Amino acid sequence: MATVKFTAMKDGDKEDYEFLTAHEIDYAARTGDRLLSALV
Repeated sequence: MATVKFTAMKDGDKEDYEFLTAHEIDYAARTGDRLLSALV
């Protein structure tokens, strides 16, 4: 899956939310690096 199948959060299913969770964890883990890059 490359994108979710919904446009409104209420229409998402388990597969959509598992996909989003995986990307959220990766994105959150790199927050510090993004902030430091923006400040330099």
